[in-house]
Amino acid sequence: DKLVINKNGNSLMTVGGTGDVLSGLIGGLLAKGHHPIEACQTATHTLGKIADKLAAHQASLKAYELAQMIPKILHE
Repeated sequence: DKLVINKNGNSLMTVGGTGDVLSGLIGGLLAKGHHPIEACQTATHTLGKIADKLAAHQASLKAYELAQMIPKILHE
């Protein structure tokens, strides 16, 4: 009954493995007790924010780069 639109992120995220990173982050947030919609919102926004930061410095990314930056971005 709720629709949430994420407005960050970019086309650099269209590489193999980014969905795996997203689902892993959602699963981790759920395991920590987050409500499902909150976990999905947080994970989607976090990975979009990482991709936007990386796009300012590079023309492509690898899924492991997203994963490596998750702790830093979550703590901002």
